[in-house]
Amino acid sequence: MTLYEIDERIRACVSDDGEIIDVPGLDALQMARDAKLENLAVWYKEAAALAEALRAEEAALAARRRAHENRAESLKAYLTLALAGQRLETARVKIGWRESVSVDIYDPSKIPPEYVREKTEYAPAKAEIKEALEAGREIPGAALLYKNNIQIR
Repeated sequence: MTLYEIDERIRACVSDDGEIIDVPGLDALQMARDAKLENLAVWYKEAAALAEALRAEEAALAARRRAHENRAESLKAYLTLALAGQRLETARVKIGWRESVSVDIYDPSKIPPEYVREKTEYAPAKAEIKEALEAGREIPGAALLYKNNIQIR
């Protein structure tokens, strides 16, 4: 039973997603016009209240998700500092390190034009710059930056 008593004959004319699928059937129902419209209005209020409750629940879940993501990042940062590149393996967890290389654009104005993507905004082409730097070319304003990234399994 829902919050309001809604005539099942009206419900039969409406699909599960809320679309009125049988307008002639709805119009042909043998009930007082005011009662029919009242039932539809009450059903509307129920659907709107449920939608609002779901919206509030979505917001609450999103806040909880963000809190857990922040906690996870904080724990990961602490482990990174505490281990300082060392490995750790126990029966419950294995922590290792994977080296990665990224491009640090420390002075974008010095990047040669052939390494700049044409966009609505100025953006150095990091993939091409990385490839050129790894091949031994010297590119003003860019350098390879070596980092260790923690992996928790």
